[in-house]
Amino acid sequence: MTAIDPSSAALVRLGDVGSTNDEAMERLRDGGVPVWVLAVRQLTGRGRRGRPWVSEAGNLYASFAFISDLPTDAFGLLPLAVAVAVADAIDAATGLSTRVKWPNDVLVEGGKVCGILVETQISGPPEPMRRVVIGIGVNVGHAPEGTTSQIPVTCLSEHCPEIDAETVFSHLKPALADVIATLDAPNGIGAIRDRWLARAVGLGEHVIVRFDQDTREGRFDGLDPTGRLILVDGAGGVSLITAGDVFVRSERV
Repeated sequence: MTAIDPSSAALVRLGDVGSTNDEAMERLRDGGVPVWVLAVRQLTGRGRRGRPWVSEAGNLYASFAFISDLPTDAFGLLPLAVAVAVADAIDAATGLSTRVKWPNDVLVEGGKVCGILVETQISGPPEPMRRVVIGIGVNVGHAPEGTTSQIPVTCLSEHCPEIDAETVFSHLKPALADVIATLDAPNGIGAIRDRWLARAVGLGEHVIVRFDQDTREGRFDGLDPTGRLILVDGAGGVSLITAGDVFVRSERV
């Protein structure tokens, strides 16, 4: 059983940094203990699939680094679990009703408010070690312009004017601790999967999945035990999607 507890880990606060993920991973390698790194602004923030993440002051830029002994099947659900944690934290901090879109987009009233990037480093024998950093960027006071995202973006202050990044972070720490503990518990994979599906946009609807060189369409029929999206085409064929950008044809979120 893992003893990781993000709610009580060390916290490092920085001003301008290149990437909070890089800073957190470096501190984990040096100290070997779980650590949070928060920054006022990121200069070279990045998102999923290498996309840039605009990082102006006023938002939350946080990375949590730890050494994981989660089982492989549970670890595969970590990005979805983080999305659940962020959604729970935002709802608790703002009173809003947050949704998720596969694999780990977090939405408020149809607009993306969060970027999540999970990165790992595995050291070799004689004792393999998996170092993990979870990067979380929440648009609190600023919604980036000129984003490469293909869905609308928003910020929390547009919907809850009094919110600030520190309040969101205070709720994020226990929320992340909860999902990591759940993943490590008996039947935890199913529990996280159910919590994610309860917030999912487009479940049971016709969706479009875009890849770098291809596009597929079909009904979003849920998640398999490893977190892959189940896509059923018009002929009843089933595809298990590992990576891609999902768009709900109805555009109802």
